[in-house]
Amino acid sequence: MLMGVGSVYVIITSTEQLTDIVKGKNVHVALDRINGTIMVLAIVWKALLYAWISKRHSALSASNPGVAAVALDHFNDVLSNLVAVIAAVLAAWYGLDAADPAGAIAISLYIAYSWLETSIEQVQHLVGRTADPEFLEELREAASTYSERMQCDIVRAYHFGPRYLVELEMVMESSTPLRLSLIHISEPTRPRLISYAVFCLK
Repeated sequence: MLMGVGSVYVIITSTEQLTDIVKGKNVHVALDRINGTIMVLAIVWKALLYAWISKRHSALSASNPGVAAVALDHFNDVLSNLVAVIAAVLAAWYGLDAADPAGAIAISLYIAYSWLETSIEQVQHLVGRTADPEFLEELREAASTYSERMQCDIVRAYHFGPRYLVELEMVMESSTPLRLSLIHISEPTRPRLISYAVFCLK
């Protein structure tokens, strides 16, 4: 929400600045070496952080929305600062005054879109959307090949935040002793991102 409000504000002020340029008003953009150096160092630092998270915590960012949000924030910082430096150089050193507000509008639209896309994805996970067919097929294969004493009949899986709520209906012989524990049956789901599994023995 905060990122969206900030992006809207930047778009409004940049549009006003573009309007002034079209009307012939003198809009001066200053960029000295100190500010440029600071922005370049910020880009390098954020890029290193993004690379570190992407390489070392790639699996964690895929399953943890908090880590994924931090990685996205670093990427957006790198992209926005890079566009800001290029636009400022074009405006301050080459006289292209419209480059600075145009670059600000472009990067603000991208950041607003990326965070909106992330928000929609997380909301879908919170409301219990059905898992992807590929994941359901992977669950069915794991459950079907785990033990010869049972067969997988029905597989259901729903998003449960960053994890899944899984329902497996397993068919077993009527002569199977009750001492076969649910812990033993639940082993196929243990390595997966499953918070709670429901088993129905037929």
